[in-house]
Amino acid sequence: MDGRPSGQPGFPRMHGRTERTPENLAAFLEALANSANVSASCTAAGIARSSAYEWRASDPAFKAAWDEAVELGLDALEDEAIRRGRDGVEKPVYQGGKAVGTVREYSDTLLMFMLNGRRPERFRRNVSAEIAGKNGGPIDVRNLSTDQLVAILATQAVARDDPEHPEGAGAATD
Repeated sequence: MDGRPSGQPGFPRMHGRTERTPENLAAFLEALANSANVSASCTAAGIARSSAYEWRASDPAFKAAWDEAVELGLDALEDEAIRRGRDGVEKPVYQGGKAVGTVREYSDTLLMFMLNGRRPERFRRNVSAEIAGKNGGPIDVRNLSTDQLVAILATQAVARDDPEHPEGAGAATD
């Protein structure tokens, strides 16, 4: 290697085996705790991905440290997503090719993802449907073709979304 990180544009990825040292283990785990990205962490530590996965499979303590580092990295990414959604980011504004100021942009999408994940009972669109056979009983699918079964399911789905139908417009949602 010539000192440049592998895996970067224009740089070859490391292949084969890497010697395991306390230094490259620490560098890998630190990078993983900052990014939650195995490939980028291997690149930062100068180790081959295959070696990292071999070490993980053969060393329970390293596997536990890896899992903890991933959790820390995911926590950092989650914090950043919330910050960008709540506080926004400053973006430069150009006029005539010159920077004339900034504008703060917020991410509604990031906030919605975070709310969906943290409070799904309130923010996630939960949809469920129950399909029943004659008189509310089970559907006997043993003698139905795939096309027939799809037709039955489609008919019941349309009926479920029809406000004139007794179970009408979204009765089976939430």
